[in-house]
Amino acid sequence: MKIRLLGSLVMVFALIAQYGSAARQTPGIAVDRTVEVEGRPGGVDFAMRIQSGHLTGEANEYVYGYGRTISQLIWETDSLYMAGVGATLKLGRWVSLQGDVWSKITDGEGTMNDYDWLYSTGAWSHWSQHDDTDVTKGTIVDLSGAVFPLQMLEKYHLSLSGLLGFRMENYEWEARGGTYVYSSNGGFRDLSGDFTEGELGITYEQLFYYPYLGLDVAFLLGRFEGGMRLIGSPAVFGEAKAQHHLRDLETHADLEWGRMYAVSLSVAYHFCDYVGLSTSLSYTEYDTITANSTYTWTNSDGSKTTRTYDDGEGASLQTAMASLAVTIGF
Repeated sequence: MKIRLLGSLVMVFALIAQYGSAARQTPGIAVDRTVEVEGRPGGVDFAMRIQSGHLTGEANEYVYGYGRTISQLIWETDSLYMAGVGATLKLGRWVSLQGDVWSKITDGEGTMNDYDWLYSTGAWSHWSQHDDTDVTKGTIVDLSGAVFPLQMLEKYHLSLSGLLGFRMENYEWEARGGTYVYSSNGGFRDLSGDFTEGELGITYEQLFYYPYLGLDVAFLLGRFEGGMRLIGSPAVFGEAKAQHHLRDLETHADLEWGRMYAVSLSVAYHFCDYVGLSTSLSYTEYDTITANSTYTWTNSDGSKTTRTYDDGEGASLQTAMASLAVTIGF
């Protein structure tokens, strides 16, 4: 899995470098060496961003068996504060490179609901709710290159660029305590109660990484700048891991060939050629990826029992983030 991640990253930057080299070496093309920051004519060639954001979202963990869904755990991220740094480097008119890294500031707040369908009636048989759920990991890495910008309306400095990039997202949740409604043998939703308050029940983690293609639209009107970014990928890889602490059970699934898309809108105001303030809103969605699931039980004597279920697990994720950034040019 690490080899695939590294290979994707190398491929992305090799292609970006190739585009840039071709643009600089093409006979008959006069390359404008005056570079721009955030699409502004006459700016400098390098800028850094200091960013803060608020993220919400929902992750779904599915368990499949007998040709149907037998369990679904819904991990809600109600509030997660993020901090980030980013940089943009423009190489003439033809290529710009951009990188952003985000990480959680503190543990986020969430909720988890766990549904089981042990009977084929269509109605859930077991349900538990865990309001004491923390988001204990939150990381986003996004590296991209914009190539061959097309200037469409000179008056408004409107441009359209192709994007080629690599992205990674990683989140983890911990559910504690909670309440439940279960079904006994021969009964239906006839048992209810509470888990021990503060007791760690389930830990769940998702990791996604992939190359992507996209489009970037930017325009300039006076000191204001707007933009829209749309990306997608049919080659999402990653993994999903769960640890059921009260059952001495761990599950693991390697995720392959999933699909995603993301869209973001931004507005910026440039106080001068070197300082700007921007705000943005982004939405990202990963379609459900079905994968083989490996279960590992820890026995009372410390030994482990392992079993793999073909197409036994699924994972999906949707997130939205509002952010604010200060841009400084050099």
